[in-house]
Amino acid sequence: MFKPIIFSALLTIASVSIYAQSLPDYQSIRLEKPADYALADSSALLASTYLLTTPLVKDNIGRLKSMQFLIKWMGGTPDYTFSLDGPVTKISSGNVDIMGVYLAAMVKFCLENKSQSKDQKAIKLNAVKTLLAYCSDPAHGVKIKGELKKAMEADEKGELEKYLAV
Repeated sequence: MFKPIIFSALLTIASVSIYAQSLPDYQSIRLEKPADYALADSSALLASTYLLTTPLVKDNIGRLKSMQFLIKWMGGTPDYTFSLDGPVTKISSGNVDIMGVYLAAMVKFCLENKSQSKDQKAIKLNAVKTLLAYCSDPAHGVKIKGELKKAMEADEKGELEKYLAV
């Protein structure tokens, strides 16, 4: 008989393994011409969703490949513009994993909200909200401190927009 916590952990590992197997072969996706990027939108959405649903575990090859693909796609897509500025860089405090989650959140927001994908304030606000939700989930293994903690406190008080100055 499994103890509930052990069973839960095994179920989580199995679901992550199954999901990881469904990731595309990012190396086979051509990103050379503007049209290639539009064709790769669904792969970018899949990569961002994967990054936003898996814990920050070192040596997770699926996270690494998804992040590499996402950065390449973001850097070349002619349809979307992504900017990193102000409080967002402070929130990540040089933590590349946290910044990766933020990048994934921006991509996911733009691809799922195309009518708002040119509104940099909406992108930033929604991406930060997604980042904060990700970080506040203990299953993702994020240590809450510094500016990240301040951003969460601002969000709890309903002052996130003011904190971000959007």
